[in-house]
Amino acid sequence: MTSPTSERRFVRPRLGATPSATGRTSAPRGFTLIEMLVVLSIIGVLMGISIGAFRRSIPSRDLARRAVLDALRQARLFAIAENAPATVRLEAGSEERWPEVSATGRKTVAGWHLEGTSLDGWPTDGRGAGLEEHAQGVIGKAVRLSDREKSWIELPGSPAFDSREGFALEAFVAVDQRRSQPLFSKGKSLLVQATADGGVNVQIQVEVRDQAGDPKPAYQSIASGEPVLLPGRFVKLAITFDGVQLRLAADDAVVGELALAARAPFLPDPGANLLLGSYDEPAGLVVDEIKWGIFAGDTQELRDMEVGPGARLVRFGPDGALDPRFHQAPAELCLLTPSSDPEKPPLPTWIRVGLLGDVQ
Repeated sequence: MTSPTSERRFVRPRLGATPSATGRTSAPRGFTLIEMLVVLSIIGVLMGISIGAFRRSIPSRDLARRAVLDALRQARLFAIAENAPATVRLEAGSEERWPEVSATGRKTVAGWHLEGTSLDGWPTDGRGAGLEEHAQGVIGKAVRLSDREKSWIELPGSPAFDSREGFALEAFVAVDQRRSQPLFSKGKSLLVQATADGGVNVQIQVEVRDQAGDPKPAYQSIASGEPVLLPGRFVKLAITFDGVQLRLAADDAVVGELALAARAPFLPDPGANLLLGSYDEPAGLVVDEIKWGIFAGDTQELRDMEVGPGARLVRFGPDGALDPRFHQAPAELCLLTPSSDPEKPPLPTWIRVGLLGDVQ
């Protein structure tokens, strides 16, 4: 008979444990946090080196072509999303800088839904005097500027509202009667005036160069070619300027436009608010759904490239197709890759934009 002290018992080791030299089992040892951080740091350094080498392996011709294609697609998306023109410009370089491609389109940065006498909006609220509630607005109620006392609405702006690339103003307006009066103004930079026959005049301030090449302010203006303001009826007015073209539309139909011979930056009046009506007289009009936009975009360098013959400006209309006022045929852009042999001509790379806005 075996004594209890000499009895041997079998103990099953835990799953995943390994026997030690003494016969005991121990849990598997994992990575410490410091070890994992060191490994991740090494991986990050190796990835950075490999990405840099990959970029250097891409020919400058392909990088420049991609930059132009990106600008064209970005501008076309601008035009469709905001229902406003968008532009791509190729700028020839100089001894001091590389050529550049820029895409410019409209971005809405402020809006006010005038619900009765409430002047709530984003990003700022408005203030005014001589205001009355108008029961039937574009969406819900609107606000009436009195025809019996001084009436005006001031919509505060910010530096973000002032872009030298240009601006866009949209609003629904209904006049009590046709007469000459200011509708909108923004300091010295913008004046929208109603005329006695129901027309609309627009004047903006731009920057031009004098004979010595120094910048100076100048004014450009357009007028509607027909009466557009009908008493008691809302009309959607849209004024846009993008440094290339000043346009006035009524109910989405262009009634006045001016294409500049050379690009002229917009000269916003710093700190000036958008004013409806006048501080000095009754306005006698109803307004609703006001939007203020700016023209902005992106610019990229075209390193180791030259700009060849062909179009330097591509303009998309609100439908995403080429603007027929600027293009009667597909637009062709040319980039030149300098040849390694100075006796050989540069190699051209052509980018074609169809009339429907398709890019090839």
